[in-house]
Amino acid sequence: VLLNAESLDATEKASVESLVKDSVNFDTTRGDTLTVAAMVFDTTFEKEVEEARAKTMAAASKSMYVTYGAVALVIALAAFSLMKLMKPAKLPEIALPSHLAHLTSSAAAVEMPIDSADDIDITMQGPDPATVKMREQVGMITREKPEEAAKVIKTWLKE
Repeated sequence: VLLNAESLDATEKASVESLVKDSVNFDTTRGDTLTVAAMVFDTTFEKEVEEARAKTMAAASKSMYVTYGAVALVIALAAFSLMKLMKPAKLPEIALPSHLAHLTSSAAAVEMPIDSADDIDITMQGPDPATVKMREQVGMITREKPEEAAKVIKTWLKE
């Protein structure tokens, strides 16, 4: 029996010898012999295999991080692209026909900012005649020339 000497002391050597003799029905009268020897085993191959496994694991780990980084980059680019797509497009300048130009100036005149609550006059009055007239004009233009009405609305929204 040959054992690795790195991990073997005299007590273990005697124990192995006794165990082997008992298991094979050792009998000296038959001429049985048993030798238990110890020597240092060459473990360089085992160390090389372990180093190769460690290098493989490191390469796999690096590859995994590169893959995760690439996936994160793709997700970030997709999110950025979606944000760009979701951003409202800038409307082009629309030149109104000369006969509709008075509607934009009327609409601007109707919008008046309020600086404080003191500026608000709360009285029960009917609609302003100018507003009623403007609504009627807008309704008429919308029915007669819907494309031009759309241009006016786009201009108002732009302002």
